[in-house]
Amino acid sequence: MSDNWIILVPDEPSWVPEVWRQQQAVALFQALAPDADEVKASTADAIQLIDCGANFEAVFCQECGKELDVEWWGAQLDRESEAGFLLQPILLPCCQAKVPLNRLRCEFAQGFARFTLEAMNPNMDRLPDDKRAEFERILGCKLNVIYQHI
Repeated sequence: MSDNWIILVPDEPSWVPEVWRQQQAVALFQALAPDADEVKASTADAIQLIDCGANFEAVFCQECGKELDVEWWGAQLDRESEAGFLLQPILLPCCQAKVPLNRLRCEFAQGFARFTLEAMNPNMDRLPDDKRAEFERILGCKLNVIYQHI
């Protein structure tokens, strides 16, 4: 059996909302997805990759739009994870632009974050834009939505 998550991460990878904001966001997610297996907020000590699991299709350069080699992407993730995802600009093989990994465009979306808000098996396909805006207001930051399938 497979599982699905809707995971919200701040656009700024190091951002961690205050605990009271996290609690309000969890309560809202529980109300939006009352049948979810679990709803939780988590904070890590360091920035982590929040991947989309089996939903991953490709990664693209934000500068020139070209699709990047998946093996290159994996090697960069391995290299960055050893250093703790500092997300320093790296030289891209397609157009020689210098961009941090968190600014590349992935299909499906992935992210880098210390803070996550997630619902496991929420029994909803997509998070409506107006609800994302409500989470952004509660958490005090712009958010990216990751749809993870494992």
